[in-house]
Amino acid sequence: MIPVSQPSLNKEDIESLNNGIKGGWISSTSPSVKEFEKKWKDLNNQGDWLAVSNGTSAIELALRAHGITNEKTVIVPDITFAATINAVLNVGARPIICPVNKDLLICPNKLNQIINKQKVDAIIPVSLYNKDPDFNVLKSIRDKNITVICDWAESNPLSENAYKYWSMFTVTYSLFANKFITTGEGGLVGFSSKEVFERAKSIRDHGMDSSKRYWHIMQGMNCRMTGIQAILGISQLERLKSFIQKRVEISEFYFEHLTNVKGIKYDKPNDVSNPPWINNIFLDDNYEEVDRDNLMKKLLENGIETRPIFYPLHQMECYKNYKFNLNYNNSYKSLRGISLPTFCDISKEQIKYICKQISFCL
Repeated sequence: MIPVSQPSLNKEDIESLNNGIKGGWISSTSPSVKEFEKKWKDLNNQGDWLAVSNGTSAIELALRAHGITNEKTVIVPDITFAATINAVLNVGARPIICPVNKDLLICPNKLNQIINKQKVDAIIPVSLYNKDPDFNVLKSIRDKNITVICDWAESNPLSENAYKYWSMFTVTYSLFANKFITTGEGGLVGFSSKEVFERAKSIRDHGMDSSKRYWHIMQGMNCRMTGIQAILGISQLERLKSFIQKRVEISEFYFEHLTNVKGIKYDKPNDVSNPPWINNIFLDDNYEEVDRDNLMKKLLENGIETRPIFYPLHQMECYKNYKFNLNYNNSYKSLRGISLPTFCDISKEQIKYICKQISFCL
């Protein structure tokens, strides 16, 4: 079976973890947590960063630090992993699901229509499958005193866009096992505002005063990263550039072997130097020989695990009440999308086999 994803762990990662365990520095008080935060900041030398327990808590912490709670209104895109909207609900805010454009990114026109019709306190744009929302659009929204928290869970931290977004907005990352680097679970939040960063730092630690232990200055939460996670993250960062280069090669190889396959379109990155965390194909609109789910089933029967593109949030019973009175037609492109195996240790022979089986199954 070729898995859709798996982490790349080497002997250095394992040795680092073993040494950390032997040294006893395994909780959130471990010096490795601060070291990991510093090394992450050094990637682009922008923002102040906090390491947290997972990507969902990263968004939730960012919202709380900006005061986006208690019935505040937050716009989220229709195509995203549910963590984005769940974090909004978790802090007591009210989400509004915004339609997407043809790239499945939050649609600027629809976004402005919502903003013009009602008060909006925050927006969470999502970087999706290596495509980033328009920077200038987000900047103009921020200039309207609307908080912008970028959900960059899937994004390449060394992309050309990363520097700009880190310097201007609050940005969250996921360090789940299928991302560019991993700490198993884990996440990061970067703040361009020092004031918001200091507030988030206290919230992350139960709302405790940093200078007076067990004295709480605000309601907080515990979403701290452990020392074990941070040790793995530090080790993984040593190979970040090689991980990205490997994903560039994977993306190029998929493109080479899928370009002329009938019935599908390979979702080519806008910038080949900025590879996606996972590679996708879309069934053509007018192709009726096989539907998406049957194609995935056939590939699984041939030893290839795949996953569907994220479903539209507005279609799900638990979120449908957060729709706006707008057209969501672009979202249905996701129902024709399939995510293909993408991980650093996948071989060219495996990719050739995957592409061959896709062609046979169509």
